Amino acid sequence: MLCVALLAGCSGSDGGSADPQPTARPGSPLSTVAADGLPADFPRDEVPLIKGDVASVEKGGPKDPGYAVAILTDASRPAAVAKAVALLVGAGWDAKPAGRGNPPPVRVLTRGDRQVIITNSVAGGQTLISYAIDLPS
Repeated sequence: MLCVALLAGCSGSDGGSADPQPTARPGSPLSTVAADGLPADFPRDEVPLIKGDVASVEKGGPKDPGYAVAILTDASRPAAVAKAVALLVGAGWDAKPAGRGNPPPVRVLTRGDRQVIITNSVAGGQTLISYAIDLPS
């Protein structure tokens, strides 16, 4: 997947998008990033994310539409995963049965031909929730 890194270390999503700020990476086109640290065109209503600090965001290209988003939160791993899944289920996504573990290492949610894969880990004493978001047209 060809991705363009947009930003690291901004506030997490709260569902809003205030005052977009431009940011550019050498060798990439200018991208617009909202105050929440996500690309201005990120589908916030369709793919709600947990609150926290956006650690990284990558946006796929035209042949591989989607996003890779990592968010740091102070919540425990089980609580952060449960919240991440609950937000997506509340937005109409179907959660596939979870694997073993508390929390399960991977959660898969689908809606039609769209898919979100959530993984979790610990980074610097915080919970890191990573989303792989596949949004084919």
